[in-house]
Amino acid sequence: MCNCKTISACFLMAAISLSAWGQAPQRNLYDFSFIQDANPWLTSSNAAGLGTLQVDRTSIVEAEFNKEDGGLIPVEGSDNSWLAGAQTESFVKISDRIAFHGKLSYSYFHGNNMGGHYLMDPSYNPINFLESVKDNNGVKVRELYGLLGGISYSFNDKWSIGAEIGYETGSYAKRKDARPKSNWMSLDITAGMRFAPSRNFAGGLNLKYARTTENLVCSIFGTTGTQYYTLIDYGGYFGKIESLDSESGYISTSDPGNPMINTFYGGSLQLVFGNADRTQFFNEISYLSRSGYFGERKYNSVVFCEFGGSEISYNGILDIRRGTSLHRINLYGEYAGIVNNENIYRRTTAAGENTVVEYFGQNEILDQTDIKGHLSYTGYLGVSQNRPEWEYGIDIDGTFMTARTTYYPFYRDRDLITMQAVLHGRKNFKVTKNIFTVGLAAGYYIGTGTKNSDGAYATSTSDNLRTDDGYLNLDFEYDTASRVFGTLCFRYTRLFGDKAAVYIDIRDTWNQTMEKPVYLSSGYRNSFTVTLGCAF
Repeated sequence: MCNCKTISACFLMAAISLSAWGQAPQRNLYDFSFIQDANPWLTSSNAAGLGTLQVDRTSIVEAEFNKEDGGLIPVEGSDNSWLAGAQTESFVKISDRIAFHGKLSYSYFHGNNMGGHYLMDPSYNPINFLESVKDNNGVKVRELYGLLGGISYSFNDKWSIGAEIGYETGSYAKRKDARPKSNWMSLDITAGMRFAPSRNFAGGLNLKYARTTENLVCSIFGTTGTQYYTLIDYGGYFGKIESLDSESGYISTSDPGNPMINTFYGGSLQLVFGNADRTQFFNEISYLSRSGYFGERKYNSVVFCEFGGSEISYNGILDIRRGTSLHRINLYGEYAGIVNNENIYRRTTAAGENTVVEYFGQNEILDQTDIKGHLSYTGYLGVSQNRPEWEYGIDIDGTFMTARTTYYPFYRDRDLITMQAVLHGRKNFKVTKNIFTVGLAAGYYIGTGTKNSDGAYATSTSDNLRTDDGYLNLDFEYDTASRVFGTLCFRYTRLFGDKAAVYIDIRDTWNQTMEKPVYLSSGYRNSFTVTLGCAF
């Protein structure tokens, strides 16, 4: 089935690419990343802004291979992994009224020496599940297929509408008992409008609905009689332990398993002052309400926990254009809060009847707040035919997290602060029909916080309370270890008239801790990436 999906994805990529090629008139060759980055509407959540595309079309087809090594990784990471993938993406202005954005992608990840978390992305979930045995690492694989399509329609110079749908599906599995496997699906739908009464002001509003589902199941193939256990992590590797020999717990050993459901409702407001030819200030304020649960909503199945929260974000982009230069200042901030409650339930089975689940209330097990901030400056100099000669800048990122995890009457408090700064630069050298690009980046990362502050609301004992200091210490050291990192990249581009360009991009990033780690298996991480692409 996976091979069929891969072949189908390749055919779809080719179809989208050839369609975009056939619709393009004569033009100068554009830089895809610059076109996308230089217009905030193209990266906003409002598809009605696609009509602001300044060129007739810009498209890419890429194939990528990435190899990563080193023990500077979190619990869910691999010290020896590779990833291969392909994607095609297009922004097309079909006419003065209609604009289109499409993307198709596929990726395959293979990681050695992996254990720990069962679910695909533990940072996304308010509750997690981990192997309780540290010496049971094995190979994990992940496949993802993504499809996105957006369209905008302009009634006139002032009013436009748009909609976009994104869909992703995939799987994540370990090839060693207890063989946890999760099947992932996400659906993202937005619809919005844009109003531009003058060249110096525009406003937009869009609504958003998103839903993700991740079904989790464990399959034990061995016959040695080994007993496997799962740590039910309420947060901070603090929770309880369960055996995999029963269908009454969180983790199922029968297909299709138990689902983790997340649903988001909300929208965004865009306000733009100035115009794209001189100085423009783009503002986007977004709000999302989040709700979800883990388990099955059936009369004879259990919903183990239910959670909810909200996310508020602001994205501000100031663009200043002077001659052949563009200067950009970007400020981004995000606040997210989530509360998770575990249900108190009982299964009852009357004689001759089906099992029924009764609920008696809830216990709060997690209250977490995350705050993120980003500030950057990027300069583009010598912009000609939408391709800059120079690109340089600085990025500063910060995060703050505070959480209380409760397994009544016990609790664990945690907090974490991280900061990162990156200097980067890139130069394009054009020689007849060839472009040579050299880029450098250097950065510094630091973190601090409280690993755990444990206490109790009342004097008590519990045989089932579990904490995993091994996981906790490793993740905290990864989050707080001071380190430096640098990236070197080289790209060669061959132009074919004004219709196409073929390129190869090679980059390598090295991370190194400032001190020898205590819990991490090593203090370095190296990432090497090769990308083959075609822009047209």
